[in-house]
Amino acid sequence: MKALAFWKAVAMDKSNFLESLIALLAEHRIRYCVIGGQGVNAYVEPLVSLDLDLVVAVDQIEEVERLLENLSVSARGSQLRVQIQTDPRYFDFPSRSTEQEVLGLACPSRQSKTC
Repeated sequence: MKALAFWKAVAMDKSNFLESLIALLAEHRIRYCVIGGQGVNAYVEPLVSLDLDLVVAVDQIEEVERLLENLSVSARGSQLRVQIQTDPRYFDFPSRSTEQEVLGLACPSRQSKTC
């Protein structure tokens, strides 16, 4: 089973929530990166998690808030839980991320120093 299909089965993502969110960020040229458990998936054997932690470039946080105002960071038909991290220690992560395959999707990713 391909990584994205496996992940979608585990997350019961029948609404294509992940793909829609990533497409929205790309369409609006939002600089972000995947961190946490899913970020680690870019560098090691897949870790199963229903959480997706994203860091957005600090100068684009207000735009992301506007974009997501009518779009929850969860969706009916998906068990995926998205967390937009706003801790200042992550602010430079998007500028230092590299595009990696994360569960079958190309996403900017940064592996935490603590992993």
